[in-house]
Amino acid sequence: MLIEENLDAYYYSLTPYEDLNPETVNQIYGDDGPFINSVTNWPALKSSIEFLNQNSERYQKAKLSWQEVEEAFKNKYIILMIIDYNVLTMGLSTYAGHGVTITNINQTHVTFHNSDLGPNQVAEKQRFIDAWNAKGTDNDVIIIKGKL
Repeated sequence: MLIEENLDAYYYSLTPYEDLNPETVNQIYGDDGPFINSVTNWPALKSSIEFLNQNSERYQKAKLSWQEVEEAFKNKYIILMIIDYNVLTMGLSTYAGHGVTITNINQTHVTFHNSDLGPNQVAEKQRFIDAWNAKGTDNDVIIIKGKL
């Protein structure tokens, strides 16, 4: 967990974490539910949910606006997001969620590190925003403001 690494981290998401279990994942994510369940470490997730419940200032069940994301970037905070990579590539397959780290935002593009595909990936800003808004991403954002 990022807090255990002494990082001042805040998590924003539309996911109803307090209700998550394999059955609700299947209900929420439909055809993608079995895959999500197969890659989820349920004991670790339950531990994280308990931590967030006890430290409510670090978790908001909310969607940040893109302007808030850009403001956090301008403040030199580290921004981690979940995007549907298929939206970026115009792929036709099912959900391809990837955790990415934003490394630059300008008027027209977003540059990011994707641990699967490497650093300095570039996407048109609106397509990146669409990938962040895609079904399954839950608009997850982690903002790391520094060290504790």
